[in-house]
Amino acid sequence: MQFSQEDKKLNAEKQHQSIKESETGRLKPEPGRVEVERDIERKTEQEDVTKKEKDRSLQDTKETTTAVPQPTPSVPVTPSKTAVRQQVENILEEDLQEIYQRMDDKSKKRFKNEGEKTASKIEILLIGTRVKVNSIFKLIKKWLRVIPGVNKYFLEQEAKIKTDKLILIKKDQDQE
Repeated sequence: MQFSQEDKKLNAEKQHQSIKESETGRLKPEPGRVEVERDIERKTEQEDVTKKEKDRSLQDTKETTTAVPQPTPSVPVTPSKTAVRQQVENILEEDLQEIYQRMDDKSKKRFKNEGEKTASKIEILLIGTRVKVNSIFKLIKKWLRVIPGVNKYFLEQEAKIKTDKLILIKKDQDQE
């Protein structure tokens, strides 16, 4: 490659300038580079300011949240039951009062908790546009298995009766 006279002069000037800069210990900033460096400095300053503002706002919110105590309810808040949920629970507990009274406390608690879970799942199924009868039947059957010493045939019969009554609720809803 052959260099023109101008290229050789520019190259020689650059070398001479770099020798001068290294002797004085100062670097001469390039014109375009100065603007870029200034932009970088501005951005870092802005980031520092926003970080400080965020820290201050976090401290302010911490101070306000710790300064104001939150009132605690003395009575536990229970979500209100919908009409459908109430109907489902009524159907599920039909004809089971005598059996429930004979259970021990541990079984009663488990039976009640499982019953509430089952009722909420059945409610969701009934609210949907398409009722899955088999799913409702299986849920009721699973819940009735919690009863200690339950007869398999009694379980099937009760689950079927309760499923039929729940389907009637859905049909009544659809007609309204």
